[in-house]
Amino acid sequence: MDLFSRSWSALRTAVAELPDEDFAQQSGCSGWLVRDLVCHLIIDAQDVLITLVTPSDTEPTRDAVTYWYLADTPPTGDDPLDELTVRLAAAYQEPRLLKFHFDDVGSAAAAPPNSPTRTCGSAPATRSSLQATTSPRMSWNRRCTTST
Repeated sequence: MDLFSRSWSALRTAVAELPDEDFAQQSGCSGWLVRDLVCHLIIDAQDVLITLVTPSDTEPTRDAVTYWYLADTPPTGDDPLDELTVRLAAAYQEPRLLKFHFDDVGSAAAAPPNSPTRTCGSAPATRSSLQATTSPRMSWNRRCTTST
């Protein structure tokens, strides 16, 4: 987990230091701008968070070495999810919003397991936070305005 956390920390720093104009440049991924690649990394970080909290009643079938597999051909950009990533990245409109979301989700994904949580200027217990976000009152309560 330490290597993973350090990798995400380095990625967060790299994205934070990117000049805004670089987000409109071509990335090394065919057909994707830098902003598209950063958005893809946000989606990956969200996948990490989902994976860490999704229970399973089976024994693991993969490990860190066997998790990834190489496709026979590189991505072409024709996959509907590729197009969704590009459209989602464009919806951010301003690089600062993309940077903020990347840092926010990336810091959560890189956090050590069972570390304290923090949101809206407080540190709720995980179960309390889940109950608060699924409460019927959530539909009419104003979301916090702090950035933490």
